[in-house]
Amino acid sequence: MIREVTITGYKALECVSVTLEPLTVIVGANASGKSSFLDALALLANASRDQRQMKALVDAAGEGTVRTHGTEQLLEMVALTDDGRLRLRVNENRGWANTFEPHDGALQDLTTWRTPPSTDEVGGVPPAMRLRLDLSVLMKPALLRLGYSEILPNGEGLAAVLQSMQLAEDGRFKQVSDSLARVVPGIVGLRTTQENLRFNNQPDVHAVVEARTRAGGWCRATDLSEGTLVTLAILTSVHSKRSTSLLLVDDIDRGLHPRAQSKLIDCVRGVTKEDPTLQIICTTHSPHLVNCFEPREVRMFSLNEVGHTVALRLEDHPEWPQWKDTFASGEFWAAVGDEWVVEATG
Repeated sequence: MIREVTITGYKALECVSVTLEPLTVIVGANASGKSSFLDALALLANASRDQRQMKALVDAAGEGTVRTHGTEQLLEMVALTDDGRLRLRVNENRGWANTFEPHDGALQDLTTWRTPPSTDEVGGVPPAMRLRLDLSVLMKPALLRLGYSEILPNGEGLAAVLQSMQLAEDGRFKQVSDSLARVVPGIVGLRTTQENLRFNNQPDVHAVVEARTRAGGWCRATDLSEGTLVTLAILTSVHSKRSTSLLLVDDIDRGLHPRAQSKLIDCVRGVTKEDPTLQIICTTHSPHLVNCFEPREVRMFSLNEVGHTVALRLEDHPEWPQWKDTFASGEFWAAVGDEWVVEATG
């Protein structure tokens, strides 16, 4: 489990430290660094075990495309975990260092290319899944012979993973179906089928996902709403047999009614309680969704006068102790806004 992350020299994250919970939500204005933080965390988690991602990060740092504009800061990412401290540092000359310092041991040098990528934890940091769900991809049938074990970051393979869960008959498919019906009341059932569809001008077997509506008919993915499909993909990722235990999701409430937002967080929270190895970090612009989080789970981002990200906990607001018994988390955020973070960080 990651307890705290410090990012230096990455895009707007000139130097920012963020403590994390098993379930954490990040709020703030557009372009305040929320997505960049998720990107950086995914890079730290995955580049430490995958030479392709490490090379891409090293090259990007050398070219200056991901480094903080206007500073000479080295690109550095540090994660404090239950096991110790994982550090990744890259300079403009494409030099890099990757180390782990356990709480009860000597410093370990991890600076080596890994082939093939490791799926084990590195320094207590698990592999990360950075979801960037594409609605047009979620609608598509999935080619079964590609052997999807989990959905890809853009949502590719959703129907195939659901079919695998359905055939396994281990309860996971029912959990996804029941959770979807809880979040989207108009959906009362879920199933997958197989169809011979053309791929590269040749017929091939695809998995197709369908949802049963309250009116009694079955709808294909192409007929489902954006909020329903995005929710289905998130629930599938959470319940599938993942190679990752760190899930990073932008706009987790995308396309959802306020009441549905609270149902989704209830479902996700239930999974994190059942699986203590799973850590979920998400972003939102919805006070309704933030109301579903404990104050200790809310992180607030803003930009200072030079355009760099600053971050604090909701509980760090000087008036929170006075109002904590009156306002829910989202109500308090809506009332005080984000600008106080800049003032409080000097």
